[in-house]
Amino acid sequence: MKPQNEFPQFKKQHIYLALAILLLIGMSLACTLSGGETGNEKSVEDEIATSVAGTLAAQIPAAPPQASNTPDAPTATTIPPTAAPDILYQGTSFSYADFLASSITLETIPALNSEGPEGSYPEHIQFSFVGYPLSGTFHDPRIMIYPVDAYRSIFPYANDIFDNLQTLLANQPSNPERIPFLPTFNAAQLMRAQVKYFDFQNGSGVRFLTIYGQSALVVNNQELFYTYQGMTNDGKYYISAILPISHPSLPATSPTNLDQNFYEEFEAHIAEVTNQLNGQADDSFAPTLSALDAMMQSFLITSP
Repeated sequence: MKPQNEFPQFKKQHIYLALAILLLIGMSLACTLSGGETGNEKSVEDEIATSVAGTLAAQIPAAPPQASNTPDAPTATTIPPTAAPDILYQGTSFSYADFLASSITLETIPALNSEGPEGSYPEHIQFSFVGYPLSGTFHDPRIMIYPVDAYRSIFPYANDIFDNLQTLLANQPSNPERIPFLPTFNAAQLMRAQVKYFDFQNGSGVRFLTIYGQSALVVNNQELFYTYQGMTNDGKYYISAILPISHPSLPATSPTNLDQNFYEEFEAHIAEVTNQLNGQADDSFAPTLSALDAMMQSFLITSP
């Protein structure tokens, strides 16, 4: 059904149309009586129409601009700068996870010329960790950078350490019987677990978990530490990290009242613990192996 007001609307439209026709006829007659238009002159009505059209055009809002199909000019790509290292001292830089230290003490250690069992060492730089995650450990957390030539001069035994490390890094055995280590301790390297070879920014090295002792002992969290032993590609600098680490499967300390049976079975104990630690996930250690590895990989060692 159509709307009820359609017909009245139709009548109104006819009335308006008729009035418009009459108006046009009247205007035409008026023009004829007055002699009509001559040449290209505009009539008053034309001028009025032109004026009205201009007014209406001014009132019509401008159409919104249409999107151009022309592609925008390419903008220059900004390459973010390389992150600055957390530590920069005497030509050596590195970064570390916040939980590994509240601060790092930067030190230049003077040379020691000694005939003692721990030997001599040249002047070198040392990074000591303040607020390390583990406390009460046998070893203080620290990283040393040694100048190789100066070490060779002051401590001839170091020649074997440097040469053996370079051979080890070239061959990369998965289960080495011994791994070169500096500084020298008045104790024996009792075990090597989680052995892994990887590079730092301008050198290479090996990381492993170890424990040193002057006699047989139970592998424990107080004395276990993570170490990284490496050299720069140019052979000028040696890096040594000593960072305590723990695992929940190990006792806190070694018992002091070990019986004779333990000493006789000590090698079996070391083999068992080594295999056990080798099978553990990186994040099961504290601090995690991945955090310590990432820090060591970030090292860049150059001349000061």
